[in-house]
Amino acid sequence: MSAIVRRLAATMSKEEQLAQDWQFALARRVAQILEQRSMTQREFAQRARLTDAQVSAILHGGANPTLGVLARIAALLDVEILTWVNSDVQASRRRPATPEPATRRLRSLT
Repeated sequence: MSAIVRRLAATMSKEEQLAQDWQFALARRVAQILEQRSMTQREFAQRARLTDAQVSAILHGGANPTLGVLARIAALLDVEILTWVNSDVQASRRRPATPEPATRRLRSLT
């Protein structure tokens, strides 16, 4: 973790840190699934009844989707997205943060 990220994280409340962790874990998981299924962001947006901007925000870790949106995503992709995201967050807290290939692929998807 870079010094800048550590300083920023130090200024955040536990609630803010957890929300950010969940947002980025959601972004990684959705990006992985879209890549595995060769689904474009636009196709995903249309099928999930989301705007292109909403999908972009989700994939960049800047979204705060409602439970309804998360339910639509989980149903569309036929995945347990909340379980995955939570397990990803818990796992990341047990190991040092390093850039993951999915994160790099996420940048290339947008």
